[in-house]
Amino acid sequence: MSNDATGSGTQLERATRARTFPVGIFRADMQGRCVGVNPRWCELSGLTEGESLGYGWIRAVHPDDRERVAGEQAKSMRDEQNLDVEFRILRPDGRSIWVIAQAVPALDDAGRVIGAVGTVTEIDARVRAEEALRESEERFRNLVELSPDLIAIHRGGLVQYVNPAGMLMMRAAEQSDLVGHNILDFVLPGHQEVANERMNLVRQGQAVASVEMEIRRCDGEVIWIETIASATSWQ
Repeated sequence: MSNDATGSGTQLERATRARTFPVGIFRADMQGRCVGVNPRWCELSGLTEGESLGYGWIRAVHPDDRERVAGEQAKSMRDEQNLDVEFRILRPDGRSIWVIAQAVPALDDAGRVIGAVGTVTEIDARVRAEEALRESEERFRNLVELSPDLIAIHRGGLVQYVNPAGMLMMRAAEQSDLVGHNILDFVLPGHQEVANERMNLVRQGQAVASVEMEIRRCDGEVIWIETIASATSWQ
């Protein structure tokens, strides 16, 4: 969409009224009052066109999001800037869906800003997927943090993270005793070739079996451990 739009374009009018248009379309005046919506907006919001006009559209916004959305809209109108805001629509049937509203200034034939024209696009599937991913990552982190076994994550051999149990096992006083160091710094020379081979296999996406090897704790004590490794994503 361009950075501005005229309020009287026939193409815009046709798009606003097209029943097959895939996104909701709205027009608003300088006071933020709705002056027109298309059928897709009515499908998304559960409101009729008449119910959406004026400030009626705000009833479709989830109560927890109304103040934020109204503030963003008022700011974009005041500054004559584009609007880009994500929020939830609460339909009359009680179902809430996530949408993104994007708008640009609407201009008259003289180039003066007379309001805004924009779209409302459903993004519910994307937002729900992001929420599920965050919850999954949080559960994973909790499992790692609470695990009684040493869990270390490294990238290219450099340690990125060690869980609390690992800190205790390695007798590390602080994360910097381990994080940032090459994992081979803690593997005894007689086992470094095996450790290297295992890291190469993991980088290639291959599974590696558990193996026993000797490592040196931060205080210098040597211990035997059983280790297994697999590829993972980490941020």
